[in-house]
Amino acid sequence: MPRPTNPAETAKAARQARYRERLRALGRPEASEVDVALAAAAAAFADVANGIPEGHGDHRSALRAMLRGAVDVLVARGKNKEQAVDMVRWRVSRPTRDDLEHLVQASRMPQRLGRS
Repeated sequence: MPRPTNPAETAKAARQARYRERLRALGRPEASEVDVALAAAAAAFADVANGIPEGHGDHRSALRAMLRGAVDVLVARGKNKEQAVDMVRWRVSRPTRDDLEHLVQASRMPQRLGRS
């Protein structure tokens, strides 16, 4: 038996649909799409980095390459480049990510990069 319609949920779903339509019209990726692109860029970076001898290159250039790779993935999937750049920056910035400190600690990234 179907559940009764909840007006609050219906209104929320309509707002979400309008929001997603605005994003589509701008070519702006949703946060989940940016997360997938970042993961894809990280996987690609890891594959390439495995073939590079240790001590070659620096972490900032690797980070730039990964972030630009994520933007390129989004653009290749039909997103607007400027919108993609904005969203990638937003998804990796501390002011907008409450979980970033936890992720940094859980991944032990400072130790891995010799910054402990």
